[in-house]
Parts: sequence; C-alpha cells; structure tokens
Amino acid sequence: EEVLRKIGASRQWLKLYPLRLALVQNPKTAATISLKLLTTLTVKDLRLIAKSKSVPSMIAQAALRLLSARG
Repeated sequence: EEVLRKIGASRQWLKLYPLRLALVQNPKTAATISLKLLTTLTVKDLRLIAKSKSVPSMIAQAALRLLSARG
C-alpha cells in the first residue's frame, strides 16, 4: 500500500494514463487517491469501473456520479 501511495503522489508517474487507470482499478489503492484520479479518466473507463466488482463500492458509486454529471 505504501508503494501505491508513493506512485499516486508522483506527478511523473501520473502522467501515464494506463497507470492512473490501473491505480483506480486496484482495490488496495487508497480511496483518496482513487477518487482524485477518477476525474481524469475517460467515459469508457468510468463505465467499466462503475460496473466492476473488484473496486470498492465507494469508487464505483463515484464513477457513476461522474458519468451522470458528464452526461
């Protein structure tokens, strides 16, 4: 979990879209990091996260809210 926090705090690592997506999809990533990164994801990926059973329910619900806000 400490490694995930360090990656989530590094601007250099977060420039990589696949890494941001992987962090959000990882159930061991801290919720604060995942919630922050959700806003940077595409609509397609938000749909996948909202339906995913492997992410915490709080993250899936936040993805649903973002989808409805984006239209």
